Order: sequence, then structure tokens, then C-alpha cells
Amino acid sequence: YISPLNDYLLPITFSIFLRTIHASASLIDFLIPHNGELTPLIDEHASTIQGMGIPPNVNFLDLMNIQSMAHLFLRVVDSSLRNKKLFNTIVHFLQSYLYALVEFKPALESIYLRIIFQRKYI
Repeated sequence: YISPLNDYLLPITFSIFLRTIHASASLIDFLIPHNGELTPLIDEHASTIQGMGIPPNVNFLDLMNIQSMAHLFLRVVDSSLRNKKLFNTIVHFLQSYLYALVEFKPALESIYLRIIFQRKYI
């Protein structure tokens, strides 16, 4: 999940990441969700982001905002989406402790499977 880091929208190492994964284009695809702030930086016609080439195996998924990502997490544990306190807690973690996403690996699997099948990335 990509979110702004200080004054930089993309991590400094992102260009290295893009160049590295280009070599694996025939093996694996990368789905990169973001909070909507990357959309203006992506030139789909030129296949670039901030002037960096986007390999064919990279798909950016615009979730529009952090609340959309929080809804995806909440749906894993509460399909009714009625637990407002839990929703607010998830939003807080996504805004303040983005690195905490690694603690949600089981939920991420469920979320990514839903996204992959709904958007037909396979």
C-alpha cells in the first residue's frame, strides 16, 4: 500500500523496485493499492509514473482514500460493516502506523483475493 512519505510521494527506492521487477514480468504480477494520490502521477499512455517506466507486470489500484482500504479490512471481520469503532481504529492505524499492515497478513490475503477476482487481474 502506498501512501505519502513526508514531502516525497514515492519512496526513493521505488525506481529501483520498478527496474527490478521488470525482469520478472513473465513470472509474476504486482498489484499495488494506493490511496488515490498516485493517480495524477500515472501516465497510462506512456506507461510511466513520475517519469519512471511502469513494467507490464505492475498494476496500480486506486482505492481513492484510506477509508476505502479500511472498509476492505473491516469487511474481513464484519461483513455488515456496522462496527464504527473498529472502522475508526483501522483508519487510525492506516494513517498513523502504515507499517502495521504487515500484522494483517491473513486479512491482506482475503482482501487481495477479492480484488483480484473482482477486477479480473488473473
